[in-house]
Amino acid sequence: MANERPPQVVAVEALATAWTVHSLYPDPDAQPAFRRAIEALIEVVEPDMTIEVEGPRFLFEGDDVETEREGAERLARRCFVHHVESIRFEDAPTTIDVAKLFAALAKEEEIVQASGGIANALRRDGISSLSVVQRTQLRTIEQDDTPDRDGRVQAVIEQGADPKEFAADLIERAEGDPDRLAELFLDEYRQTLDLVADDDYQGREEVVRTFVEAFFHIPQPANVSVFSEFLGNQESDAERAFLDQFAGNELARLAPRLDPQGLALLLDYARVSTDQADGRPEELLELLQTPDAVQAAREVAAVSVHERLRDLAGSEIDKAAFLEALRSEFPDPQHFFYHALEVFRGLLHSEDRDDRFRRLMRIWVGKVGTAVRRGQYRRAELWLRAVLDASTFPEHRAQEVDDSLVQISSSEIMSSVVQKATEGGEAAPAVRLLTALGSRAVNVLVDLLAEEQDAARRRMLVDILSEVARNDPAPLTARLNDSRWYLVRNIVIVLRHTGDREAIRLMRPVLSYSDHRVRLEALRALAMLGDEAMPFFETALGDDHPTVRQTSIALLGAQGSTPAERLLVGALERRSLDLSEKQRIVEMLADRSGPTARAGLEELARKRFSFSSATRILRRAAKDALKGTQA
Repeated sequence: MANERPPQVVAVEALATAWTVHSLYPDPDAQPAFRRAIEALIEVVEPDMTIEVEGPRFLFEGDDVETEREGAERLARRCFVHHVESIRFEDAPTTIDVAKLFAALAKEEEIVQASGGIANALRRDGISSLSVVQRTQLRTIEQDDTPDRDGRVQAVIEQGADPKEFAADLIERAEGDPDRLAELFLDEYRQTLDLVADDDYQGREEVVRTFVEAFFHIPQPANVSVFSEFLGNQESDAERAFLDQFAGNELARLAPRLDPQGLALLLDYARVSTDQADGRPEELLELLQTPDAVQAAREVAAVSVHERLRDLAGSEIDKAAFLEALRSEFPDPQHFFYHALEVFRGLLHSEDRDDRFRRLMRIWVGKVGTAVRRGQYRRAELWLRAVLDASTFPEHRAQEVDDSLVQISSSEIMSSVVQKATEGGEAAPAVRLLTALGSRAVNVLVDLLAEEQDAARRRMLVDILSEVARNDPAPLTARLNDSRWYLVRNIVIVLRHTGDREAIRLMRPVLSYSDHRVRLEALRALAMLGDEAMPFFETALGDDHPTVRQTSIALLGAQGSTPAERLLVGALERRSLDLSEKQRIVEMLADRSGPTARAGLEELARKRFSFSSATRILRRAAKDALKGTQA
């Protein structure tokens, strides 16, 4: 297609969006916007794709990557501070991989450098999907040479070591006047940044950090005046650099203290800062949880439109240009959906007539069902959360809400979600919807899994269940005694994928399940408990099925701990193991350097002459193993 964007542009914009979300939230990889950005990144990256960094910009094969995303420049500057010369994709990265890269970039440069740099940090975290190249020689030169900075800039940076004292000095100079303090704070900030050299990226970051840390030592209401001053000038790069240091939860705490004008500006900043293509503040809806917040945004929009009309009054107006100018002042019609959610939450709180409340519940069930049938999983999830999250309905209505949830969680709707997710090849939106339904969805999905004949759909159901049950696997553990072996095996696989140690501990009875395939999967899951799983391995070593015994031996060998070696040595005396299995144990012990493994081999090698050919074979294998370790 002629209008298809180059993959390097999509990749940089996806990274920029993810970096912006990472800067706003304490748990970025849990945010839908972050996940969507990584999904977009995965679609375009290819093995060996390399994005280069040069100052405040990204390059690809020597050419600038042209993008209008504000987060791209901020990310490039942050990479430059850490001396990152390029980012190379070895494979498609996961959200966790990118989150760990960003976590390292967000740290102070001195701290990261002291531990070996960004590249070493990625290696320590076991990240292989991406790597970075750093300008190591340049770093050595920089450590030897102090940047030639303006004296005022250096003084501010040094004052940053004691932000409380820095803030107290500004308060004293403003004589405690909040408005004067806001003006003084912003003037000092601007003037200091203007004196920072263009190529002194680290100095610029340190100046911004000094003022941000000082801000948190300014008491109320003066700090609100300061913050409002920055919001009013957020179009400036300097002011936006200051605002970008605040996490989403910090913005949410400041929001209730702002006047309507300031609150509307904060909402606008939050919307722009998400860097989402459709401009919807889906992950910052907590800033719109009160009627005052919604009204504030509307009032500012009205003032903005009025000013635009006033500017055009009395002049010769180009009709198309006029309409475009006016249209730009109105929100996207999709934003009305969020207003509808707020109105619905308000009705749940205020409606005290039984018949009208039941009607609201029917509307709710219908909205969710319609969105699911259309494949609009995000919309369906938001309708769910509008009722369930921070609920506004009275306690005595809880049973009616629960009855409606039963309808929403029907097998028909769940089957439709799974079918559409399978057909589209994208399960993430469906998973978020089903996670919002919680245990109700888990029970229905397990029933669907039990009846599903298609292998691809079963795999999809297992993947979806693994995500949906991650926070609450209890409904799954209650189904471990089902008589259908294939269902129990899949439930065990799901529980292993959730990584919930408490749920995995509850699998011990499954080791005596009648079908060996179930016992095998349970053993693999229990291995996640490490040394705590030794009693389970000991039970499995006595299993009457060879595959279970052999798997137990292999998993013990992979553990590599002293208790595992001790159990392997003891297994050489077990009658339940055949000769080939014991020979495999000897081979594993030969690969170990620990004293327990060596002592076990030496004891076996010292055994007296035996008429048993198996004993002689094992004794010879032990002697050979000991010779090999000595060599």
